[in-house]
Amino acid sequence: MPQRPLRLLALDDNPADLEVLRIHVGDLRVSAVEFTPCSQVDEAFRALARTAYDVLLLDERLGSVSGHEVLCDLRRAGHQLPVVLLGACDGEESVTSAIRAGAAEYLSRRGLSSARLEAAISWAMERRPAALPTRAGAAESLCTQLEGAVTPTLEAARKSLDCLLAEGDLSDGHRRELAEVSRLCGDALAELERMLADVRRA
Repeated sequence: MPQRPLRLLALDDNPADLEVLRIHVGDLRVSAVEFTPCSQVDEAFRALARTAYDVLLLDERLGSVSGHEVLCDLRRAGHQLPVVLLGACDGEESVTSAIRAGAAEYLSRRGLSSARLEAAISWAMERRPAALPTRAGAAESLCTQLEGAVTPTLEAARKSLDCLLAEGDLSDGHRRELAEVSRLCGDALAELERMLADVRRA
């Protein structure tokens, strides 16, 4: 557990279940806890935008939306905090399904206790997913790869063509064809530089 207050975000559309969680969280053996209950998905996303939470306690069913769907949306939005999925079922199939969906742990509400919740939170934090590259970082990585793979090839091709054009034993037809290919290589280089600049500015 972190030395600072443990920050927990709970997302559940059932006020009674949120209250049960609040009570169990209050009994955790930690020095301090910041517990933020949310009943709506957009409310939870706003909270995540403001605060770096340690663990999300996510209900398996939120009205017509499943916890698995919310979990996928979280990951697509770049939120990599560990998630404990809470549900009514208790069995290996539920655990396996939750893990496959990207949850760090699955916890049944049957027989839920502060000790079980604390163990699930600790386990989830130990299995915190590795941070994904930011969008800007991924874009820069792609640009660098393209520059390293494509630019040298085009430049080498253009230089080879220019060397051939410098030779005097080419027919006029061959010379025109080589000059056109060289021009196209130059245009491709310029277009690649323009596209990479646009990606980096985005």
